[in-house]
Amino acid sequence: MIVYKQIGDEKIAYLSPQLGPRGASDMNARLDLELQGILDRADELTEDFRKELDHCIENMSVTERAKNFFHEVLIKLRSALDIAMSKVWRKYIPPPSQKKSNIYFPICKEQQRFEKMMKKMGMQNLQTLNKGLYNLILKAQPFMTGKSDLSDFQSMANLGKHTGLVLQKLESKEAIKITGPKETIIHTKGVKFPRGQIMGVPVDPKTQRVIPSSEVKDEEIIWVNCSLDGYDYNPLIFCLTLSQDIRRFLQEMAKFL
Repeated sequence: MIVYKQIGDEKIAYLSPQLGPRGASDMNARLDLELQGILDRADELTEDFRKELDHCIENMSVTERAKNFFHEVLIKLRSALDIAMSKVWRKYIPPPSQKKSNIYFPICKEQQRFEKMMKKMGMQNLQTLNKGLYNLILKAQPFMTGKSDLSDFQSMANLGKHTGLVLQKLESKEAIKITGPKETIIHTKGVKFPRGQIMGVPVDPKTQRVIPSSEVKDEEIIWVNCSLDGYDYNPLIFCLTLSQDIRRFLQEMAKFL
């Protein structure tokens, strides 16, 4: 969702996606109350974060409140994964083999590290005890998916706990908003249209602005982008996507608990 606001003489635009309906009868059907409560709280914090970012963008300054909301979402999601892993440990590891140990959901970039963590938690035989559950956990690992979002999530959560909250940056650029009967396009200044038209109307070759018509018009705006220092993510989109992915993953995991 793109939000447009008039601030003084300028019209600004930025991404501000919202949580879609969870569909409680489906989304939480297989989750126990403990995990459901943690994930629902993460969603509430994400919505608080979205509202705070709106204020930050209006003032072009990231608040400590926004940084804390982002960190709190990560911590809640990390807790949900770790608690789910503890449930696995309690169900599948027989009491004689249970030793006092910190139980974490493994997030590993290398298979050797993954196997080492599983052994440290006493779950090196999980593949034999429940192959489906083991494969589900294995397939979620960064070394299997080839994606960095889960390992970045772990890195940012740890950074916020032990070093400092992840910095968020706001950057503004001059842009053009083109509005037609069926769609709206936003592009930064300097973009050229080699075909000489867009949305079926001609573009002035000198200015690269559409020649206004009854159906297509353009206007100058300020596009504001929010990002994370050292990471290639929009922080709000990162929270929303991660929350949805972890909820779906834990629903699958719940089949084995």
